[in-house]
This record gives sequence, C-alpha cells and structure tokens, in this order.
Amino acid sequence: MNLFLSALIIFSTSFSMRTPKVGDEVDWQFLFSAEKPKVFYLSLEEEQDSGIRYTNQEYWVRKDFKNYFTRDRLVSRDDRAIYYNQAELNYKFKNWYAGYALRHVDKIPSHRMVVGYELEKSITLLSRLELRFGINSNFDQVDYNLHARYSLQLLKLFEVFALTVFEDANSEKYRQFKIGISMEIPGKRS
Repeated sequence: MNLFLSALIIFSTSFSMRTPKVGDEVDWQFLFSAEKPKVFYLSLEEEQDSGIRYTNQEYWVRKDFKNYFTRDRLVSRDDRAIYYNQAELNYKFKNWYAGYALRHVDKIPSHRMVVGYELEKSITLLSRLELRFGINSNFDQVDYNLHARYSLQLLKLFEVFALTVFEDANSEKYRQFKIGISMEIPGKRS
C-alpha cells in the first residue's frame, strides 16, 4: 500500500472539435497523457485535421542514479513527420545535464551530444512550474525541445494548466499550446 501511496501520477485528457478548414468533415482531437515526473511520460493523440487523420505518440522512461540518469524517448508525430527513438546517458549537476545520445531515425543511428536544463518548482502553495529544455546535435544538425507547464491547483485532485511545447527535430517543427484541466492521483511528490 505504501508503494501505491508514494506514487504520483498525473492524468490529463482533452477532447476538442472545431470547424473544418476545408470540406465538410468536422475536425477533432483527442489527447490522453499520463506522467510521473522524472520517471515516465506517455502521450497518445488522435486527430483529424482538414479531413486527414493523424496519430501522435510520445513515450519516455527515465532512471536516475546519484549523478547520472538514463532516458529512452520515442517520438512519432504523423502530423509533422517527426519520428525518432533516442537513448541517452547524462551527467547531471543541479538542474543542468549533459551527455551522449544515440538517436535512430528510420533505423539509421546517429551519435549526438546532449545538453539541457530541467526545473520543477512550487511558486506558491497552489501553483507550480515545470520546465524542460534540451539541445542535441550530431554536429551536422542541431535539434531542440522545450516543454513548459504552469499549473494552478483548484481542488485537491484537479488543477488548471497552461502548456507550451516546441520541438525542432530532423528539420521539422512542432508547436503546441494548450490550456486544460488535469487530475492527479494522490501521493507524495518524489
């Protein structure tokens, strides 16, 4: 039971419908995400935009050691043609990290240097800021990603959040801006 109570998992689900840009079909989007900070992240999105259906997925798992952490990240975004799997080994110092990554794009590996910054901070008793920024390069191409989330707790289990995601990978750009409500399974923050 203590293991369950010590787990903190945040679930977020959203559904939206919008008028079509072209044609008569209604555009829509369904997104489900689950996260345990600094342990795992899962995001599944189904979307119909201008009558074309897309599936976007992102998964990562992370294991922390004393001064190091490993992370494996899989990104598949049909709407922007961004696909890769990246395994990392990083040295961390305070909120900064640097290390080595092996990225596979279309089964072709590339060796990369990685550097980044991560911050999770309570601003007040009811508000929280999460920031992740990373740059990686194979010295031929520079990619980056930014994930910023500000949340304000409404009730014990529910919070309102604003999310911004930027990613530039393999010469493709991905941008996301959201405002939503998330539900948290109770537990202790790790």
